[in-house]
Amino acid sequence: MPSANKLSKREEKWVEDLEYLREQYEALHPVPFRYVSEEEFDFQLEQLKKKISKLSDNDMSFEIKKIIAGFCDTHTVANGPASVYERVFPFDVIVLGEKVYLYLYDKDYSELLEPYFLREIVAVNGVDIGYIRQKASELYYPTNFWFNKEVLSYSFYLPAFMDWVGCDHQEGYTFHILNEDDQVELVELPAVPVDGITYDCYPKDFVLPNSFLNPDANRAEYIEDERGGYVYILFSYMETGDMKAYEDFFSTATELLKEHPGCKLVIDLRKNSGGHSNVQSFAHQKALEWRELPIEKTYILTGGFMMSAAIDLRTVFKEGLDGIAVGEPTGQFFGTFGNSKDPRQVIYLPNSQISVFIADMWWPGLHPEQYTRNENSIPYEWQNTVLPDVYVSLDAKDFRQGRDSILEWVLEH
Repeated sequence: MPSANKLSKREEKWVEDLEYLREQYEALHPVPFRYVSEEEFDFQLEQLKKKISKLSDNDMSFEIKKIIAGFCDTHTVANGPASVYERVFPFDVIVLGEKVYLYLYDKDYSELLEPYFLREIVAVNGVDIGYIRQKASELYYPTNFWFNKEVLSYSFYLPAFMDWVGCDHQEGYTFHILNEDDQVELVELPAVPVDGITYDCYPKDFVLPNSFLNPDANRAEYIEDERGGYVYILFSYMETGDMKAYEDFFSTATELLKEHPGCKLVIDLRKNSGGHSNVQSFAHQKALEWRELPIEKTYILTGGFMMSAAIDLRTVFKEGLDGIAVGEPTGQFFGTFGNSKDPRQVIYLPNSQISVFIADMWWPGLHPEQYTRNENSIPYEWQNTVLPDVYVSLDAKDFRQGRDSILEWVLEH
């Protein structure tokens, strides 16, 4: 790196931020160099220092996020400054199977976006979608394919991300979208101020699958069709450790199981990214109660968004109810770094004000003795996911018809 007296004021500030990050990360993380060595971390920071003059401030924030993500610790993450989020695309995306589709959009852009709802996006400004997805995976959990499928939308809606990827080689943003005949249409879509933008609109003739309605809440209901009835439990929220928040939810589920003896039980954990670990003890008690009820079979729906305490929750229901895990692999393995503090441990880089959340503990998960560990009693790098018993992915054809492919498999078996 050039000597300090040759650096611009801007470069000096970024160097100060990187050195502060280096110091604080090693001081605060319980096992800072788990997968990436100290030497490699230092090398990455030095290489980034050399590129400061060639990168925008937003690009610098993505580079920092990439370095932190390389530690493969989903509880240690860097978030960009406010400037990264000032402009957005007025639509979301969803990955169905292995393809990326335009999904929910802001109501003010309905006329523009409705014709492209659930149409496949194959490139942006000529940059292939595969490359875009690879760059997005570098920002979250580079070694977990399934997690990156679920969080692609966290990056995709940001023009700043597209610029970092390389889409800024031309003005504006032209999306390459396939029509019904799989022919490419070039569609210019706007980047707009973030204020007031929501992602909750879709065509009036489209029926959103029940499991996708209000997916961030907890609910229990009995559903019946020509194939029979089942108790459906959507368990997504674990953000509070106050058990009162879960009592009504679990009580409702218990009453439904008693009212409909012999039905299937479907526990949907696909949108559960974890939370307070003490919830699993409460869930374990309920699983033991439900075990005494006449349930035909228990199915646990899993996917790449599941991590942290949600992995233990899967274990609780699978073991307690002899459940069958159906869906896709999870976003994390049984053991994980985590947070023992509330609020979470966080630092702010002094100049850019980039926030970096840093894990402060190691959580071995339930039954750690069952799993292969390295000499530090931590899973190997390849131990990055928990596999389902039955592999089923969301299918675009099913989804367009308002069906959840994973739930459909359960109802047919």
